[in-house]
Amino acid sequence: MSGIAGRVHFGREESDATLVERMILAMGHRRRDGDAFVNGGGATFGCAFTKVEQRESASDHVASCLKTGRVAVVDGYLQNHDDIAARCGLHDSGLHKSSSIAQLSLAAYNKWGAESVDMLRGDFALVIWDPVAKAMFAARDAFGARPLFFARDAEGVLFASEVQALANCGAMDYKPNRAALADFLVHSAHRAFEDTFVEGVKRVRAGHFVLLSERSADQHRYWPKPDIPKRSTSGAQPESAVAFREELVASVSRCIQSAAGPIAIELSGGFDSSAVALSAAQILREQPRADVTFLLSLLYPGLACDETIYSEAVAARTQFEHVKVLAPTLSPAAEGLYEGILASRSPVGDPTWLRTRAWGSAVRKRGAFLVLTGLGGDDLTWDPDYVQAHVFDGRYCLAITEVLCSHQLPRLREKLSALRAIAKQSTKRAFQRFNAPRTGFGDNLMRLESWIRRDELAMDESAFPQEPTADQLALSCGDRRHAELYSWVTSPGFLGALESIELNASRQGVVLRHPFLDRELADHVFAINAARRTGYPWRLKSLLQQAFYLEWPKPLVVRQGKATFDEYIGAAFGDMSKRVRDALPGGLRLSQSVFDPEHVDRARAELARNLDSTSPPGLFGEGRVAWLPASVELWLRSFDTHSKL
Repeated sequence: MSGIAGRVHFGREESDATLVERMILAMGHRRRDGDAFVNGGGATFGCAFTKVEQRESASDHVASCLKTGRVAVVDGYLQNHDDIAARCGLHDSGLHKSSSIAQLSLAAYNKWGAESVDMLRGDFALVIWDPVAKAMFAARDAFGARPLFFARDAEGVLFASEVQALANCGAMDYKPNRAALADFLVHSAHRAFEDTFVEGVKRVRAGHFVLLSERSADQHRYWPKPDIPKRSTSGAQPESAVAFREELVASVSRCIQSAAGPIAIELSGGFDSSAVALSAAQILREQPRADVTFLLSLLYPGLACDETIYSEAVAARTQFEHVKVLAPTLSPAAEGLYEGILASRSPVGDPTWLRTRAWGSAVRKRGAFLVLTGLGGDDLTWDPDYVQAHVFDGRYCLAITEVLCSHQLPRLREKLSALRAIAKQSTKRAFQRFNAPRTGFGDNLMRLESWIRRDELAMDESAFPQEPTADQLALSCGDRRHAELYSWVTSPGFLGALESIELNASRQGVVLRHPFLDRELADHVFAINAARRTGYPWRLKSLLQQAFYLEWPKPLVVRQGKATFDEYIGAAFGDMSKRVRDALPGGLRLSQSVFDPEHVDRARAELARNLDSTSPPGLFGEGRVAWLPASVELWLRSFDTHSKL
């Protein structure tokens, strides 16, 4: 929950410390336990500090090197502190125990340069300035759990943990990024590529480092690389479920072991959070800690997303107190979505506000600031479509076996349809699918509804950046299963959601740690041979179920699917849209440049007629007309300094 900010000048030795102080103050919610600053060679770096680890202080997150003149600032924590210290020679000097995270990061960079970031384990965003080379190095952890944004101007670079800090510092123009808006209107989500919704503000992407000089800013991916499975599956394979469980328990232990104060574990009742809770219970039975650990669940009485029966069954298997909090009603939930749009400086109405404000308050009331989550379990352990994987790799007999034994295709008609699809496939056609052209600009343009004014947007190719599909990655990854895992771990949609979740949690005074989002654990899953993975009898997170099968309570063992939050989120979005339209003077004044009001009203009337149908439209189909115009209006008005919202 700490934050960092800084200013670098390429052409002079002095830097604007006042500007950096303004950015730190703009992130006051991340500054619970003070701040720290460091200067050197035309740069000023600052840290807004919140204490989570034992024996840490604000000054641990800034550092300078007298020998090289380099300065560093880091937000986050390192799991392999002692290992990096030993490899940098700090053990020999007796400094390894006293070295801070910033000193350690700087020592690693001095030794290995940009490659050092690939050796760090943990959640981090770091920046290092080299006054001799006149270059700035910035990096984020593998999953992007700690955000980092930057903007260039005529004199140098500004960076911060939040777009809001950059927007409020007074050093740059604050304008909407129309290309990002176009992408949002097509996909209904901000896909976390390099651009943000503020013109000129870029993000350091998850698993990337960026080298910034006076004339260039090049981002490079250091993890994961598509060829990891090829290299990691050549040797002996681990026993999948047993080894996976050990790795997950070790990851939970790393999240717990150095934390100061009480710890909360978010327990939804799903497989992922249940695995984290049960792992923590095992760890703390063997190694008790003085501070309390408790489980925290949100309740949604009467809705399909209520998972109380599962969370209570899991809680009974642990020794932890189980704190239950009623989810907010729709009016506060809608207000939270409205706040989220303004705080994030984006038109994305983030539904995580529905939970973070409620459980953030419950966490703080018990003196805790650290929360363990099950986030990322879906992306890491969800089973790919093995039928398609086998067909793509030419294993037709295995594909037929998958269909005949499938729990996902319970009816005979579904099995026959799948078998006919397999019969039509051939290796040639699979590779034709691999070589199929990507979705073009014209196709994306056609996806826009009639109530969106295409001619007013920055509708060019740059508005629709592409990532390789699983099929396109299959050759470099060795097989389709690894390709799908790679594409999930690097999914812009998932990484964008993680970024929003971190922002929302920080504003609630809460620090999140995600045991599934762990480099060691992810590399282990990458290394599992596809044949071993497909040997399990289940097809719903089979790896996770096998790993914890003996500990699952009965309700979890027989569970066949996931809870859906569409009913709750959809109602909150709709309520927000109505409240915003009623409250804004002049209606949708600014967004009329983007939407045709007459077409919007017509589309909403059509939506109202469809809501009572047996298959109501989802949030991202016809249903988005209920909330998208209001979300964009709020975002556009955040650029209007004279508007009184």
